[in-house]
Amino acid sequence: MENSVLGKHGVSIVSIVGQGGIRKTTLAKMVFKEAEEQFGKHRWWVCVSEKPNRMGLLQKILREIYEGSKRKLDHITSLSDLCTRLQSELSMGKFLLVLDDVWELDWWRGEVEDTLMGCAKKSKILITSRKVEVSQGIGAKMHKLPEMTFEESWSLFLDVAWKEENELASHNLKGIGETILAKCGGLPLVVQTVGSLMRTKGMTKGVWESIEKSEIWEWKMPASSRSSEIYSSMLPGLMLSYDDLPASLKSCFVYCSIYPKDYEIKKGSLVMQWVALGLIDQKKGIDVEVTANQCIDDLINRCLIEETQNKNIKLHDILHDLASYIGGKEFSHASTTEHTRHLSLLHVDNAKTAMYNASGAATKLRTLFSECLPSVCFTNFKWLRVLSLMHCQIDELPNSIEELSLLRYLDLSCSDVRRLPSSIGRLWNLQTLDLYYSRIEELPKEMGNLCNLRYLGLECTLCLNFIAEGLGKLTNLQALDRFLGRKGLARRYEDRPFPAPLPGVFPGLDKPQPQKPQEEIPTPNTHSHRALGHIKGRLEYHA
Repeated sequence: MENSVLGKHGVSIVSIVGQGGIRKTTLAKMVFKEAEEQFGKHRWWVCVSEKPNRMGLLQKILREIYEGSKRKLDHITSLSDLCTRLQSELSMGKFLLVLDDVWELDWWRGEVEDTLMGCAKKSKILITSRKVEVSQGIGAKMHKLPEMTFEESWSLFLDVAWKEENELASHNLKGIGETILAKCGGLPLVVQTVGSLMRTKGMTKGVWESIEKSEIWEWKMPASSRSSEIYSSMLPGLMLSYDDLPASLKSCFVYCSIYPKDYEIKKGSLVMQWVALGLIDQKKGIDVEVTANQCIDDLINRCLIEETQNKNIKLHDILHDLASYIGGKEFSHASTTEHTRHLSLLHVDNAKTAMYNASGAATKLRTLFSECLPSVCFTNFKWLRVLSLMHCQIDELPNSIEELSLLRYLDLSCSDVRRLPSSIGRLWNLQTLDLYYSRIEELPKEMGNLCNLRYLGLECTLCLNFIAEGLGKLTNLQALDRFLGRKGLARRYEDRPFPAPLPGVFPGLDKPQPQKPQEEIPTPNTHSHRALGHIKGRLEYHA
């Protein structure tokens, strides 16, 4: 790696630095993809939180290394043991490790630096950051992304807005469009989002002038906010796009902030959560799940959420911050107050302690995500509509689950749950029960009382060996995964008139579609192509 700092055994670091929204992550993904020939499967991507915990970050790296294999991350309590394990893994051959969105370096100095820089020769670490000081402090060869030129911005704007320059000129809108573009600051994320907004507008001067002269361009995040100074140049354009959304879409967008940054959200899960919380307007003659999927498409088309290569969705980290700001005190990660209505404990340190605290402090929670369930009683969670215990290591739900009479969505996927208590039959409002890849062994007859159940996820439930007769009463089921085709379980239900699943609504139930050739990651401007060449050269140096 040209002019980069080399570690004890030849590990080198390159950084991509630039403002938020300049597409650092997009460029890093291009590099990651292009580096497949050089590094093969020894390429790992880790999103770094703003104030990472050393243990937590090293565990995330190990999880990425173990992804796709049968190996599991054992419970390691000491930092030195974790460093030893990680260094052993990373010394087996050269690798590329991407650390995305690095804010500060307190976590780096000491054990982490010694571990990562003391690995296999010719290995590379690529970081992205908004701060030059981070690149300098970590000793990286820095590539600083410039803002787009006006010509590049204009080309992207026209492309996203589906407009032709001559068309705008013939309607006397070119000058207005250029003024709007100038307010986007040459940042691809803002240009793309505002361009998507203009795509929805008619070719009339009054409409375009209303966007140009909107007071939102003068909007600033309160000075007390952490993001105020960092995002001051880009938030007005993003807020303008948010403000143009219908009320129901606004709620759907803000709700996405309950997931951690860089989290890939499964579309089917999000659809059912929106439905459970009443965020989707009912339309006569149209299934609510179909409408919810249309909301996802609308948010993607407006560039407020993005679709990943795995067909999941996620928020850009700046849009995540915007959604979190709008959600305010009602949305929270890790801690709770009397104002909290939606709580996520995903990827949180000391999640058990946080869960205990939540059971006492947040008596009006509507949504709860947790990967652990200490011996707490559900009595204080009576207002819950959405409960996700995905990956939770428990054998059986407590009987107090019956206290959640308003619950509409229960996710036990990838959990260790083997049995459901008979009291689950009292969850009369339950619409979704997801047991995908869980260790469930039997379904109790009381499940036949779940008269509002619409989706029952039993895909990859390899331990399931008994299903009580009561399931025949579930007349509202719209989707029933897998078990109808399993030998020994299908016979007693062969006369059951289950409806066909709604196309495009539930995960994994549609007929397979022809796969398109894998496309290149889209790049919004030509300077990304130039930058890719520079970064690739630095990665290949010393290879």
